[in-house]
Amino acid sequence: SNLAGQGVARLGLPPLAGMLVTGFVMRQASCTQGITTLLNSKVRDVALAVIMARAGLGLDLKRLWSECGITLALSTVPMIVETTTIALLSWATGTLPLPWGLLLGFIIADVSPAVTVPLLMEFEQGGYGADKGIPSILLAASGLNSVAAIVGYGTVFSLIFASGLPAWAPGLLGAL
Repeated sequence: SNLAGQGVARLGLPPLAGMLVTGFVMRQASCTQGITTLLNSKVRDVALAVIMARAGLGLDLKRLWSECGITLALSTVPMIVETTTIALLSWATGTLPLPWGLLLGFIIADVSPAVTVPLLMEFEQGGYGADKGIPSILLAASGLNSVAAIVGYGTVFSLIFASGLPAWAPGLLGAL
């Protein structure tokens, strides 16, 4: 997947795109049969931790405290717009009920920093916007974005399954 990531990077795309395509191809080719669900989950957790740790190591904390309002806005507003757009499109096309569209939106909004953080790290290493603290603000916002998306997902999930009935039970989604 790293080689595919490097190849895709030469085309001007984020390396993560090549890695994701490689994972999809391996999954479809049944190359992952020996990997248990637990191991798969743990590998994903480690990948997320690495992405977030890389983002956290390069932060300018003084700048973040002075720009906390813009950091908060940059973390929550795009996540809310992205989640709402996905939920409304999935509902309008008849693909998913609105609550399930919100779950999908929060999942996708949580993954978005995985694409932007490596690019922001490159900008920071190149010195782009460093004098104004732009990479630090955006890296902190991406971490907050993930936290807000996880909280939103957990909230909607608990609302969907609050009745204790299975999701396919008649009337459950209509009551929401």
